[in-house]
Amino acid sequence: MGKPVETQELANRIARESTVSPADTHAVLRALPEVMADFMKESRAVHFEGLGWFRYTINAMGEVWRTRRT
Repeated sequence: MGKPVETQELANRIARESTVSPADTHAVLRALPEVMADFMKESRAVHFEGLGWFRYTINAMGEVWRTRRT
């Protein structure tokens, strides 16, 4: 695997392929996680066209594990 792509690099690439400035694109990308989280906190799924569906899920085990002293 190569080096991870950071937000600024994403913004620069999107800006090159659109009419939006890198600064505006970066601002939108930075706001996206919080906005998505707000919707998902309302039990709503977020469909990001071309990327996928996002929703909060919970995974719980059926038993509570405790430490016992002997």
